[in-house]
Amino acid sequence: MVKPFSDKAFSMKSGDISEPVRTSFGWHIIKVDKINEESTIAFDKAKQKIREKLLVQKAGNIAYDKADEVYEASSEGDDLGKIADLENFTIHTTDFFTENEPVKGVKDGFKFAAAAFNLGLMEISDILDLEDGYYIIQVIEKINEKIPALKDVKEKVKVALTEEKRDEKAKTDAKAFLAALKAVGSIGSLEEESAKSGFKAETTGFFKRNGSIKNIGFENEIAKAAFLLSKKIKFPDDVIKGKKGYYVIRFKDRKQPAAAEFAGKKKNIAERLLQQKKYQTFTEWLAQLQSKSEISIEDGFLN
Repeated sequence: MVKPFSDKAFSMKSGDISEPVRTSFGWHIIKVDKINEESTIAFDKAKQKIREKLLVQKAGNIAYDKADEVYEASSEGDDLGKIADLENFTIHTTDFFTENEPVKGVKDGFKFAAAAFNLGLMEISDILDLEDGYYIIQVIEKINEKIPALKDVKEKVKVALTEEKRDEKAKTDAKAFLAALKAVGSIGSLEEESAKSGFKAETTGFFKRNGSIKNIGFENEIAKAAFLLSKKIKFPDDVIKGKKGYYVIRFKDRKQPAAAEFAGKKKNIAERLLQQKKYQTFTEWLAQLQSKSEISIEDGFLN
């Protein structure tokens, strides 16, 4: 943690949001969610954890040194197979994998795949830390992209097409249902039209803008659309796609927060909005400054 960042962070209280803080990594807005009070642990209780941590560090250092030896040997042009025979260690060969799928048996399989696809045939990678150890990759074979025979992918295509058609049908039915509701427009229309269409209408009860919705869960798009509705505008413009399918919603009622609850949060809300406004103003000012700036490099400055 760089000093300007840590100085500001450790001077704040729980719940505080900072002014913009500049470090060598750029500008930061810091929010303190929780402060853990400092404490000490008796050595007898801590020594086992210390021992385990030191062992892990020592093992990691040994593993890296060994990986570095292998890497240095590979720089002389030998492939990993020959080096493995000399150093008496085992090489693991993966099955073929695509660029967009994680490699099995590796904790950060996506990073492994990305590194492998940046290598040429027989090229050897740098030492990679993939969370569960150090890796050196050598590409020994590549299969060029090709369109597979239909018989090989027929079932996958069938499943994907079925899912696509099912999604299209659900969306079409939901849109038709919403149009019917808007056409009827009465208070009891949702239940009546649901029965006609073979659907079951459900009432969620009250929920908060960022809270879980009964029988639905956390669905940001549904909540966002719901909070735009009112007694005058009971239906959204379109159906909403959630994790479990398409939803047609109707406004029923809105409950204002209790005065005491709102008063307690009013100060925090006002401070948060003020900080957001300050940050937005600062960002706009910085963008204007950058657009008008000219950058020049003096002779000898980089030497």
